[in-house]
Amino acid sequence: MDIPPRQNKVRQQIIRILKKAGSEGIPQKEMELNLGISKSYCSELLSELERSGLIIRDREAGLNKHIYYVQHYPAPLHGLIRVGLLRSSEYVLLISSIIEVFKESPVQINFRFYNSTFKITEDLVNGSLDMIAAPTATLVLSAVTRNNIRVLSGVASGGSGILKNKNQGNDSILTTETSSMASMVRQVLLRKEADSIEPFDDPRKAVKKFLTEKFSMLAIWEPFYSDLLRIETVTPILEYDDFFRDFPCCSLAANSKFLETNMGIMQRLLTDYSNNNAMGDPASSSAKQSVRLIASATGISIDRVSESLKNYDFSTKKIKKSVLLDFGITLTNRQIQKIFLDSVLI
Repeated sequence: MDIPPRQNKVRQQIIRILKKAGSEGIPQKEMELNLGISKSYCSELLSELERSGLIIRDREAGLNKHIYYVQHYPAPLHGLIRVGLLRSSEYVLLISSIIEVFKESPVQINFRFYNSTFKITEDLVNGSLDMIAAPTATLVLSAVTRNNIRVLSGVASGGSGILKNKNQGNDSILTTETSSMASMVRQVLLRKEADSIEPFDDPRKAVKKFLTEKFSMLAIWEPFYSDLLRIETVTPILEYDDFFRDFPCCSLAANSKFLETNMGIMQRLLTDYSNNNAMGDPASSSAKQSVRLIASATGISIDRVSESLKNYDFSTKKIKKSVLLDFGITLTNRQIQKIFLDSVLI
């Protein structure tokens, strides 16, 4: 049966409001006021959306209900796993492993791409993401101050650095808040090769600024890094391996509550990924799908995303205490047991 245009428009408004509300959701009474519709009509529309699996309603005190968009519900969900990723080709093999392990399962996997390390970590903490891949040192620091993050495995090392554009005459550098990027930028500042920095969230916008505005340097990762090196005036001045060889730039972490009820299949994922050190068969459906996802998230072509993988070491799955110390992170034995799964930390 076709949905009347007005009713469909209101449904779309509901979804937009809930997406904007994120993991906090919104009381049903507030939704009625926002839409300017009657209580009964609002309840009818929400019931339809709930049956369609698009929203979740929690009953609060009395008859009050709180509404969430299903992707942002702040707790594990039956039949859906929400994976948060940054825009990097470092995650191609991890995505491939996730697809392979869950392909025979009735569970639906939702990959959600982020620009900000802090936002992706916040959503893992509040439970609207079940697992994420994000910068290692940032994850460990978050896990120290929160009680619901478990670090499961390193992802890969390498694949980033600082580039210089010879066409730009100033000494400004664009950088992100990630720990390894910040460490490399600090070295450039100490060497007096740059005198000012500007932070960015979205790497796609940073690349555009680097090429069109007055920023002579950019701290960036794959696949943007090797894609920019195709430009004649762009040269590398520092690489990840100059400082952090054999230390995973990013790691995989899960929300503790999610892990409690999904440990069996997560162990299968970790076993598969621990042996996944190269792309394997690039023609496999999981390989093609993972490369396509990253190409779409980064705006870089499929061929160049695939080519960028050679700049990562995917055998680096362990996290070294000594390098965490270089980041100023000191952990007690109790913290290590709480934060890390099995023998991830060495």
